[in-house]
Amino acid sequence: MGDRALITGIRGIEGTWPAPPARLSFSGMRDIGACPRRWSLTRASYPALWDGYGYPSRPNVASIVGNVVHECLESIVLALVQNNTTSVEGAAAVGVLRSLGGYPAVIRKALDHQVDGLASNPRLEGRMDQLRRDLWARVPEIRQTVQTLLSTSVLVGREGWDGRGPCSGTIPSGNLRSQETSNGSFPEISLTSSRLGMTGRLDLVSVDGSSVHIIDYKTGVPRAHHIDQMRIYALLWWLRDDVDPSRPYATRLTLSYPGHDLDVQVPTAAELSALEISTKAQLEQLRRDIDMDPPEARPDQDTCRFCPVRHLCDPYWSYISGTPPVDGFADVRGRVASRNGPKSWLLIPEDGQQVVLRCADESTEFELDSWLRVVSAAVNIEPDTGGYVASIVSGSEVFVEDTSG
Repeated sequence: MGDRALITGIRGIEGTWPAPPARLSFSGMRDIGACPRRWSLTRASYPALWDGYGYPSRPNVASIVGNVVHECLESIVLALVQNNTTSVEGAAAVGVLRSLGGYPAVIRKALDHQVDGLASNPRLEGRMDQLRRDLWARVPEIRQTVQTLLSTSVLVGREGWDGRGPCSGTIPSGNLRSQETSNGSFPEISLTSSRLGMTGRLDLVSVDGSSVHIIDYKTGVPRAHHIDQMRIYALLWWLRDDVDPSRPYATRLTLSYPGHDLDVQVPTAAELSALEISTKAQLEQLRRDIDMDPPEARPDQDTCRFCPVRHLCDPYWSYISGTPPVDGFADVRGRVASRNGPKSWLLIPEDGQQVVLRCADESTEFELDSWLRVVSAAVNIEPDTGGYVASIVSGSEVFVEDTSG
């Protein structure tokens, strides 16, 4: 199928729907299953908006903190195994950490890398300094999480090391091929299965003889789908390209949370075969879902609450239409009726209830009779009138509908 034009209905935002990918990750499967429209809008191309991939993200501090933690873990584990240090305890580990500049330097490097990668994001214009301050305020938490997760990590030393200095060669971080699966611990390994049509990035794989231990670090609370993810990782290991015949199966699966580890039951060969069949069927359905024009939207309170592209989704705005907001943050859609004051405008939603839209300064202008979609407005209910005031704050965004067509 050729390129499919994406008409968003928002001024200045048009694009092209993405084609179904050759390979999906576990997180991609979950995203499509929750809402094919969201997955597609997020990954469509928007050349008039920016040169980046997909729709510009609106990352929150919590998600960036998680990325920083994982990047720190990768850096430290990689340095440890390159020096054949199998524990974070003891003088050898202290020396490795000192060579990296200690925890503060590792965290600073990871934090800067994550923030610098967002510099071209148009949705973060004017917010970068505040974002960096918010992240720096979380550094003590990041350090504690990294130390806690490392404390339960047991690494496997490299073969052929005589104990007198760094081990020979380097430990790969990236694609793991059969010739690389000698004994050792391998951080941040990408597995691909052409047979399955999937890919995955594993936080840590430790190989010791016929034992293959897959570890996934989690910075949040346990979720049911974490177990499903580990079963998929076991399937990926079994069906991966460049498979090592001497180590065909994962023998241990561990979810590592701050404060405790959880071992997941390893699927048997028969269970892996059944999982392959069900996963392939699921993947086929998911690809059909995102190949629709347009892909189906599945509006739901939990799904849409943090959706980064809900302003582009007509079914979402129909879903919330007529639902009165409560004090807090809410999305508001309405027609610009008139100016209300130097920093405020009157909006008329579809239900006819007047809304006062307060802006940050007097320079904000809107066309009369234009329709606005205000995302994450601060809402205050007026108890006397039953109406409400929606204020544009630092985390809010305003989009103007294109009614020309």
